[in-house]
Amino acid sequence: DCGPCALTAAQGALADGVGRDTISRLLAADPEPALDTAFAFGQAIARQSADAFDLGDRIEAGHGRTVRVELAMTAAIVRSYPAMKRGLGLTRACSLTPLHI
Repeated sequence: DCGPCALTAAQGALADGVGRDTISRLLAADPEPALDTAFAFGQAIARQSADAFDLGDRIEAGHGRTVRVELAMTAAIVRSYPAMKRGLGLTRACSLTPLHI
């Protein structure tokens, strides 16, 4: 079950000062307008969509290479962590778990 993974990420975001409303909206796939491009970039990476190239270019143009790299690394880690847990026998399936933070 990946509920603990999502909970850990949400708790980390809270510790970094991200507001509860922002986190709740992101978990509901309803980002604030200011986060639309970053959210779409993460989804494009997760889906292996060609849109990731254009979205990444937009992010880099507006926020710099470092932000693009950090978002890309985060998207990659989010995809690989559940697979590692399954591969190591720590979990059998991942499912979405509603979070109440």
